[in-house]
Amino acid sequence: MAGVHPDQYCLHREVLLSLRFVLGRTRRSKALAKKLVLLLPSENRDPALISILMGDRDAMLVASPNDVPSIKQDFLTPWVEFPLLGERLLQIQKYNEQQKPSSTRAQFRDTRNPAQWYTLWAVLILGALGIILSFLQLGVAVAQLVFAVPRAGGEPSSPSEPKMM
Repeated sequence: MAGVHPDQYCLHREVLLSLRFVLGRTRRSKALAKKLVLLLPSENRDPALISILMGDRDAMLVASPNDVPSIKQDFLTPWVEFPLLGERLLQIQKYNEQQKPSSTRAQFRDTRNPAQWYTLWAVLILGALGIILSFLQLGVAVAQLVFAVPRAGGEPSSPSEPKMM
């Protein structure tokens, strides 16, 4: 960026990169950002912001002013890529990690902790199977009881019992 002080460039780059990584890391968030941008009148749309939110400019943003653009990264280190805003981004991340789902639906969709998410679904599936099998066992027990009861008026169920007259 010609004519811009290196510290200003760093701040601009960090703001744009943080927008990209806060708002547009998943396919759903990219689609939502695109839909929201398309709601704006065409004269108010910024094509550079759209390309940043879609991830088209990641290599350019991750590279420092003197570097050649690098390949896409899966994670960023705040003390390297965000020297000015890194501490604030860490605070935001810590806050997000402390938040718990507030509804049952949110609990099912919360995949921030994969071990907890898989455990929840394993317990639900195994619990449902256990309940279904217990009802099947109850049905079999009732069927056995029905067939074990004598069918006709007072006949003994075993031949060894004496008959009363």
